[in-house]
Amino acid sequence: MTRPESQPELEGRVQRLLADDDIAELGVEVFCEGDDLVLRGQVNTEHRRELIYRRVAEVAGGHHVRRELTIASVAPPEGPEATA
Repeated sequence: MTRPESQPELEGRVQRLLADDDIAELGVEVFCEGDDLVLRGQVNTEHRRELIYRRVAEVAGGHHVRRELTIASVAPPEGPEATA
C-alpha cells in the first residue's frame, strides 16, 4: 500500500508541471489550503489559464482546484514612443 501524498509533495509536483516545457508558467503560486489546491497569480491569456486549470485538475489527486488566476491586463500605449 502506498502512503498518501503530503501537501508539500503535491505542491511540488504541480509546480514542476507548471514549469514543464508545454506550459512554462513560473509566476503561478501553488499551495494547499485544507483540501483545496490553490492556484494564484496572473497569466497572459484566457487560453493559458484554461490550459493550466485543465492540466492541474488531471494531476490534483481528488483535491478541489481553487481557480484564482487572473488575466494580466495590457493597456495600449498612450501615444507614440519617443526615440532618442
